[in-house]
Amino acid sequence: MTDKLANWFEALSLREKVLVGIAAVLSALLVAIYGIYFPLTTSIQEKRVVYREALERRVAVEAMVAQANQKPRAAAVTATSGPLEQVVNQRATEAGFALEKAEAAGNGRVAIAMAQARPAALMKWLAGLELEGVVAEQIEVKAGSAGTVSVSATLARGGQ
Repeated sequence: MTDKLANWFEALSLREKVLVGIAAVLSALLVAIYGIYFPLTTSIQEKRVVYREALERRVAVEAMVAQANQKPRAAAVTATSGPLEQVVNQRATEAGFALEKAEAAGNGRVAIAMAQARPAALMKWLAGLELEGVVAEQIEVKAGSAGTVSVSATLARGGQ
C-alpha cells in the first residue's frame, strides 16, 4: 500500500507535490488543533471547575463539622415551651418546609415526614432545632428528584 502511495506521489509534478505537501501539513495541523488541543483544554477546564466546586463543598462540610463539634453554650440552648409537635410545626413553617406528618410519638417525641426538602436547608433546620433542645433520635433521608430529599424522622427533647 505504501509502495502504491509512493509511486503515485513520484508521478506528480513538482507543483502538485508542493500542493499535496501543503494540504498534508494543513490536515495534520487541523487534526492536532481540533482533535487534540481543543478537547484536552476543554477537559482540563471542566476538571478545574469540578475540582474547585469539590473544594468549596469540602470547606463547607469541614466548617459544619467544626461547628457541630463545638459544645453549644448553655445560654445558646433555649428550652422549647409547649407541645413538641407544635414547636416542630412552627419551626418547619418558619423554615419554609411543608410537613406531611407531624404526630406525637409518646414520651415527648414527635414523628415527622417531609416529601421534599433541600439537603442544606434541612440540615440547617435540624441544627436550629438542636440549639432549641430538640434532637433527632432517628432520621431516614432518601434522595428525591431535582436535588431534593425526602425525610422521615423521630425528634425528641434533648434530655429524653
